[in-house]
Amino acid sequence: MRIRVGTLNAELAALPAATGQPGSGPVPWRRLVPRVAPLMTVYFCQGWTGWLYVTWLPSLFQKNYGLDLKKSSFYYAAMLFRAMLAELLGGVFTDYLLKRTRDLQIARSRLIAASWILAVAGLVPAIFVHDLVIGLVGFTVALFFLGFAIALLWTATMDIAPNYAGSASALMNADGAVAGILSPVAFGWILDRTGSWTTPFAFSIGLLLFAIVMTWWIRPDRPIEAIPSLGRLAVAGQ
Repeated sequence: MRIRVGTLNAELAALPAATGQPGSGPVPWRRLVPRVAPLMTVYFCQGWTGWLYVTWLPSLFQKNYGLDLKKSSFYYAAMLFRAMLAELLGGVFTDYLLKRTRDLQIARSRLIAASWILAVAGLVPAIFVHDLVIGLVGFTVALFFLGFAIALLWTATMDIAPNYAGSASALMNADGAVAGILSPVAFGWILDRTGSWTTPFAFSIGLLLFAIVMTWWIRPDRPIEAIPSLGRLAVAGQ
């Protein structure tokens, strides 16, 4: 495959020149990791419960409530659809709240905590009351507010590290992936040992309560300043 030199040169000429703006230099990992650590922790706790919905909830509907596969898949799909809407609403509402309060702590950290309080409020009756209607409503409410908080978490990474949002998001997402690896295995191990569907979800509630406390240390109102790029340092030294 031949590339026309003239066309390539024209495309290269159209690209913007390197400006040496903040954020184009090395990532300040020593400052970034401690600031993102609270987000990583809470995203792990949120992901732990969220992945259980993906891996174990259809089995719970079948074996704990006696639903056949067709009904189980229908209720599960409806749950996931509501969670998708919740993620959209979370993003819209956090922007609205920020516009009204002009307070990033309220619009991000406090709203995340409030979302998870409501998620716990949905999980408690769902796992402790063995009733199909209560279970469906409770699990749906919990997943809705878990989804509602996702947009806030991702937005907070950009608030905390506006010049290194990719690296901050990667750190947080990596912790969520670790939760996705561990939680289904741990759930199955606890279920096998206890024979109870309640105990694994009770552990998830404990993690969410811990995450609610940890949101106090998420400070989107204190962004990390960018370090000067090598290009700017060179210009300054001339």
